[in-house]
Amino acid sequence: MRSKFINNVGINLEVLLVKNISGFLKYVRRYGLNYTIKYATEILVNDLLRKHIRPLILEFYELGLEQDVVNILHYYFKNNTLEDPTSIKKEYEELATKLQMTHNYAKLKYPEDFKIEDKTAFLLYSLVRLYKPNVVVETGVANGHSTFYILSALNKNAKGKLYSIDISKDVGSLVSEELKERWELIILEKPLEKNLEKFLAKIAPFDLFVHDSNHMYFWQALEYKLAYKYIIKNGGFIMTDDGDYSYAFLDFCKAHKLAPVFLFDSRKIFGIVKI
Repeated sequence: MRSKFINNVGINLEVLLVKNISGFLKYVRRYGLNYTIKYATEILVNDLLRKHIRPLILEFYELGLEQDVVNILHYYFKNNTLEDPTSIKKEYEELATKLQMTHNYAKLKYPEDFKIEDKTAFLLYSLVRLYKPNVVVETGVANGHSTFYILSALNKNAKGKLYSIDISKDVGSLVSEELKERWELIILEKPLEKNLEKFLAKIAPFDLFVHDSNHMYFWQALEYKLAYKYIIKNGGFIMTDDGDYSYAFLDFCKAHKLAPVFLFDSRKIFGIVKI
């Protein structure tokens, strides 16, 4: 029976190399007691601290950090002969100009730095245009920058619906009336975890999932877990803004043996993985 300490910190005995005494002793005989204790201690410390620290940018470079949106689009849509990803750039630039004009006179209730950055917005818009999803889910709306681009892409596709999930009602100031036909804002009530899963199960399966809400490890990990459970398999996309805010997205991809792609924007990292 696990000790109260083991239960409290959530340590996996398999990770600590003590599934059984004989296995532990075998490891000690092979590598030595000092090395075994040192290695087990490192695993313990990493397990305890991993959920509270941000990964180094070098870890993203090792996985493949991209700065060109078109390269990412060609990677996922290299067999798409209907539309060239570069042709969508003009559409995006026109939308960006329109959004800036709206931004100038709209009464925004959230800080400027809450919005997605330019490359990320172009990637998000382009991916929706090329993939042509039926159901898109995003968590975290704020002023509605990402919401604006997703809905604009859905409108251009003439198909699809966006469910935006937030905990506040005063979000989406940048979403115009003409875009709201394909939009449903879901206000999540407590208990948040339970109600999030309940709602995702209700609308499942969905094609695209975009995380941009609470960036703490626990909540990010929960969203990726639920998205993976209810997204369509063999084709769906899970994406995350601020993917460098915690190890959650890296751990999620590793656990499911997925190969993510990362976009390095001007000040943060956007992660994307195809399921």
